[in-house]
Amino acid sequence: MYMQTIIDIYMKDHPEVVLKDHESDYYAGAICPACGYRDLRKGDRFLIRKDGGRFWCRHCGIRGNIIEYLKLSRGLSVQDACRVIGYQKADTPFPARKKAVLAGRGATQAPTVPSERWQRFAVELLRQCQQHLRGKVCLAYLARRGIRIEVAEQCRLGWLTSDIFVKPESLGLTGGRTQCLPKGLMLPTFDTADRLVGVEIRCVPDHIYANAKIRYAAMVGSGSHNFRVGNCKDRIAVTEGTIDAILLHQYMQGAVSCIAVKGASKALDNESADLLRNAKHAYYIADNDEAGCRAYETFRSSYPQARLVLPLHGFKDLGEMVEAKVDLQYWIDLNFDERSYGGSLRLDAFAEAFCESVEAIEPTDFSNLEAQIQNFATAVGYQFDEIPLEAVASFIKSCLTWPIENRPQIEP
Repeated sequence: MYMQTIIDIYMKDHPEVVLKDHESDYYAGAICPACGYRDLRKGDRFLIRKDGGRFWCRHCGIRGNIIEYLKLSRGLSVQDACRVIGYQKADTPFPARKKAVLAGRGATQAPTVPSERWQRFAVELLRQCQQHLRGKVCLAYLARRGIRIEVAEQCRLGWLTSDIFVKPESLGLTGGRTQCLPKGLMLPTFDTADRLVGVEIRCVPDHIYANAKIRYAAMVGSGSHNFRVGNCKDRIAVTEGTIDAILLHQYMQGAVSCIAVKGASKALDNESADLLRNAKHAYYIADNDEAGCRAYETFRSSYPQARLVLPLHGFKDLGEMVEAKVDLQYWIDLNFDERSYGGSLRLDAFAEAFCESVEAIEPTDFSNLEAQIQNFATAVGYQFDEIPLEAVASFIKSCLTWPIENRPQIEP
C-alpha cells in the first residue's frame, strides 16, 4: 500500500475543493488537472475512487492511476512520482524500456493510412485552424519559435485556439475514449498523393500537457507517415521533431528536403527510405541526448552516405537554439555548406581534424577552447572568414562531448 493516495495529493493541490460522495464507489471533485474543467458549485465531473487508487474525468475522458495523476498534475517522471507516494523500490534503477521491433531510424515500415471518414474530419478541422494562423496569438508563437508566416502557410500549418474534445465515432473509430486535443500549433502530415494522413499539435508552453512534459499530441487514428517538406532529391536531412524540420527547410531555403520521424525510436516509412537511398547527400540531425546518439548509430548503418549534424553545445535541438536567439545561419554554415573556407578543408572537416588532435585528452574544461582552436587553425593555415570563432567553438564542444565513436564522420 502506498503512503499517499490520489485523494491525499488532490486535496493538497486543491484545498479549496470539497470532495462529495458520488454513487457508491467515487468522490466527485470540482477541478480536473488535465483539461482544466472547474466548477466549484456543482463539481461532479472529476471522479476519484474512494480507495484513492484511480481517477476519471467525465468531461475530457482521461483516466488512470496515481502515477498517471502525478505526471499530469505535477509534471513528474515515473520515478519521481514513485518517490512522492512512498513506493519503497523507487530508488531501484528502472529497467530500460523494450523498444519495438521497428525502433531505430534505420528500420522502415509501410505507412498506415487513416480511413476516409478520419480524413474528412481532419481536413475540415485543419481548414478551420488555418483561418487563425495569422491571428495575434499564433503570430507571436511563430515568432518565438522562429518560423516565418509564409513558411507556416507553405507547410499548411494551423492554429487550434482552444482545447477540443474529439469522440472516436467522429473519426470512424470503434471503441476508445474521447481525446483532448490541446490548444497549440497544428502540424499536418500529407502523403505522396497529397492526402492528409496525420495531425499533431505542438502544445503551448502553459498548457497542462506541457507541464506533464507532453510536447506533442497526435490525433488518435493518425497514420504512421513521416512529415516531409521540400522537393530536393540530392540532399535530404532527417530530424526527430517536426518543428526542427520546418526550421531547417526555412533556413536552407529549399536547398535540402527535410524528413521528421516524430520521435527518437520511430522508424522511417518506406517512402522516406526510398528518398534517402537515392540521395547524394544525407544529413542526420541528432538531438543532443542519449536517444539521439543511439538512433544515429542505427541510421548510419543503413545509410552510409549520411553525415551526423549536431545542435550547438548546450542545446538539445534546433528549437532550443532559436528560443535562445542563436543565429541559425551560422549553424547552417558550419554544417551544410559544402565549400572550403580559407584552406583545403571544409569547415566541418576542420572541426573533425581538431577533435582528432585532442581526442587523447578528454576535455572537461572549455575555458581556453577558443584559444586552442585559434592556435590549431594557425598551425594548419586555416581561416574562418566570416564565421565567428565562438560559433566554431560551440560546434566543436558538441563534437567533443559525444563519445569518440559517435563523433561526426567526415567524407574526404
